[in-house]
Amino acid sequence: MDCTVLNAKGQISLEFILIVVIILIYVQTVILPVSSTALNAADDVTRLSQARKAAQDLTGTINYIGAVPGTSAQTITIFIPKNTAIHCYANPLQKIGFEVNLNTPAFACPDALGTPGTHCDKNFTIPSNTYLECAVPSIYAGGNGFAQHLKIEKKYDPQPKVTVEPVI
Repeated sequence: MDCTVLNAKGQISLEFILIVVIILIYVQTVILPVSSTALNAADDVTRLSQARKAAQDLTGTINYIGAVPGTSAQTITIFIPKNTAIHCYANPLQKIGFEVNLNTPAFACPDALGTPGTHCDKNFTIPSNTYLECAVPSIYAGGNGFAQHLKIEKKYDPQPKVTVEPVI
């Protein structure tokens, strides 16, 4: 057998292995970190939209109960995603809000200096003709999200008050 043919085949095998190793190093150092950042950003966007929907649903129900004449009550279920808080700011602030702690800094949630922040919050105002009371000022979902049942009730004592309280 010709020795040069064996050396050429060995060199091709060694070059192929070297190319595979370079590709694996590239994947490990460039592609995997970028995909991890993209997954974290997608998780942040999902949690922000879920928190916004929960706060908007609660605000809409409070506005509806406040506008209905007479006494009324409604129970709703909202989903609070992980690392998120839903706030109820009673009279005189009259607001429903949410806070989300993000995995990655985002330009949509700047900090005090205007740089990308890791904390997002938003408040929705309740009309001034609705007197808002909150049995629990904040509901926080730590590492796991959960569904929370809330009872929104309008009573007269002597003026109309809309009360938000968790249902256990």
